[in-house]
Amino acid sequence: MRILIGTYEICGWVSLFQKEFRKLGHHCDTVVKSRNPFYSSTYTYDSLRYQSKIRPGNRLERSFNNFIARTYLRWFVRNTIGKYDLVIYIWDTILPSFEDVEKFSKSGARIIFLFTGSDVRTFLLFSQTYDVSKWQFPDSWVKENTDTKTLYVKTAEKFADLIYSVPDQAGLQKKPYYHLQIPIDLSKFVFRNNNRRVPNVVHLPSDPWKKGTDIIEKVIGELIAEGIRINFFSYRNIRHEQMPEILQDMDILVDEIVFHGPGVLSFEAMASGCAVATRYIEDSPAVFRPPVWNVNADNIKSRLAELFRDYELQQKLIIEGRRYVEQQNDSAKVASDMLKNLANPNPPDYTI
Repeated sequence: MRILIGTYEICGWVSLFQKEFRKLGHHCDTVVKSRNPFYSSTYTYDSLRYQSKIRPGNRLERSFNNFIARTYLRWFVRNTIGKYDLVIYIWDTILPSFEDVEKFSKSGARIIFLFTGSDVRTFLLFSQTYDVSKWQFPDSWVKENTDTKTLYVKTAEKFADLIYSVPDQAGLQKKPYYHLQIPIDLSKFVFRNNNRRVPNVVHLPSDPWKKGTDIIEKVIGELIAEGIRINFFSYRNIRHEQMPEILQDMDILVDEIVFHGPGVLSFEAMASGCAVATRYIEDSPAVFRPPVWNVNADNIKSRLAELFRDYELQQKLIIEGRRYVEQQNDSAKVASDMLKNLANPNPPDYTI
């Protein structure tokens, strides 16, 4: 099978899926319109390849670069229609009007969409369903124009053979969908159980306002002041190649309490030998029952106190966490299962 995957490098997935599809014997090309500064990857087709460095505040140079990218991507679509059997979209389509989806579909390509977060999540619908009253959010998120996201979801639901998503971002979705299983490269995240009685605890927010970092760090500081024995580490802006070594030296990850996990970092931590505390939807379907310690803004202090004090609980989560990731999140399995589901679809995991 000839596969194309793009267009945003979310958590290294474009490159990771390319590697796994190739290992399965398929031809796989990548196309990107946005790279990720924390990942080092190369791509088959890169719309940023021919852009020049922009001087701060130079709107003319930015406009010129955007013109180059748009021209490159239109050239790419014109010259690759009919070339692929499967097109997988992550975060965005190739052209801004989403017209490439229909073009590839009419040429005979199967279509898969992976919804991964704020590509489809809207604050209005999210906040109506889940309590986020403890935080103030940027105006750009609260007052967003949802028209583009709505059209993106409608395009996916019209043309996609499969859609993968999760409930807390699915407010705009109208059709049943499959659970988005997060792919983890287990060759990079090696398990190590440190068996510490005084655990190393880490918080690694990419965007602190999206993780609930203010409450998390305040509560952990209070617990330390009250005599709970832990070694606490908090990091920012860590390149992804540093992550395996950091996580192997930790025993507990406190991840997020605004959105629902476990997300990519949580699964990487579970693979590396950490117990994970994160917000989790407990009535999730059977396909998504990870062994995590469920915390939220209301119960975080009592729940973390219990976890930090209980060595046996930590060990249970550490051991079961690695086993779960091996069974459910190995990137080779996620890629293979996606293709099997395309050939013989299972019943959807979620209905609207």
